[in-house]
Amino acid sequence: MVGRRTPFYSIAFLFLLLVFAQSGTCGRSKMSANSKGSNQRAESSEAPQDHLTGSWGGQGIVMEIGADGIALTFDCAHGRITDELKIDKDKRFEVPGSFTRERGGPIRENETPEASAAIYSGVVDGDTLTLTVTLTKNKEDMGTFTLMRGKTGRLRRCM
Repeated sequence: MVGRRTPFYSIAFLFLLLVFAQSGTCGRSKMSANSKGSNQRAESSEAPQDHLTGSWGGQGIVMEIGADGIALTFDCAHGRITDELKIDKDKRFEVPGSFTRERGGPIRENETPEASAAIYSGVVDGDTLTLTVTLTKNKEDMGTFTLMRGKTGRLRRCM
């Protein structure tokens, strides 16, 4: 009687082995077949700046990256970037924005601070972002800042 059941158990064992071996590989890869039949990595659907979204801070700077752009607050200025922050293969970026100087004391009636065109450039290295701000008109360097993801910036507002 043992001899008759052996083929059944062998086939059942092989079937279960195949099922478990197949299930172990499902869902692990983001591979997709292209028109030539070879496999390539599927493109990520997230925007380049999506993985940078959130709060960044450093000495003299706070930066908030959100879906509607990037807001920057400096000791005595503020800035805005509305273009998408595109990181190249070397983890560098360069994007236009605005930079508005502020001054201490009350703002006079009908006084509106003038925004200057600026270039924000830098490099991202994990949770550290180095940012350089340069005014477009006269190439004035407004500073280089080191920011950390999730850190609270240390600002000394103008008096």
